[in-house]
Amino acid sequence: MLKLHRAAEHVGNVRATVDAYLSERPYRLMIRSDANTYQRTTYVKQHAAWPKFLNCEIGDAIHNMRSALDHIMWQLVSDKTEIHERHNIQFPFAQKLESLDRTIENRKAGLAGKNVVNAIKELKPYRGGNEILWTIHELDVADKHHGILTTMVIGSVRLADFDPAVVDPGNINVNFIGPQPADYIPKGLLRPGLRAFEEEHELQPTFTIALNEGQPVDGLPLYVALATLLTETDRAIRKVVEAARAGTS
Repeated sequence: MLKLHRAAEHVGNVRATVDAYLSERPYRLMIRSDANTYQRTTYVKQHAAWPKFLNCEIGDAIHNMRSALDHIMWQLVSDKTEIHERHNIQFPFAQKLESLDRTIENRKAGLAGKNVVNAIKELKPYRGGNEILWTIHELDVADKHHGILTTMVIGSVRLADFDPAVVDPGNINVNFIGPQPADYIPKGLLRPGLRAFEEEHELQPTFTIALNEGQPVDGLPLYVALATLLTETDRAIRKVVEAARAGTS
């Protein structure tokens, strides 16, 4: 499947872009203190601009996964569909289980035969069913209309690694999660006797870039999330193809 191979290329490009970006240390944990008020702010500062075409690359990867699913349905039923109805041929994603049968009919998937229909039903391509497969559909729709709101930046450190002479463990949140650019600002008190300063903290979190919260693959590194979606697309296509072959044997 050319579309699936193209999706894999985009996923590889995303990985290379993110790795190069993170190698520049674009997000850094900083400390700013005020000697007059004894207030200390620990914050994440962005030092490098967001990769210009990263969101487009992500959208292209998702769209090629979605298109690969549609293409397999076209191959199976286009010659069995009236010309004026061929625009309806798609892989059938339904809003809920109860509407799946109607969606299979409307998207002409039923013309592929009982085996294929059963395979599609086993894949559960609806909200609340196969959430990984549904995410591909949802993200593709989002990218068509307003672009994928890709990402959050996640930085994590171990609480035990903080120096208690600088940071009061009772006043620090060790997970920094926010949209790009990172702007999550936990605050605490500056311990008496420390001079005013603004500098990088000696302890730097390990930052990753992930899909926004609310997706089944959120919180995973972006490449891992896209690879998960790609693998599920491949599994779905193989299942449908095997079912179609079984129906003709």
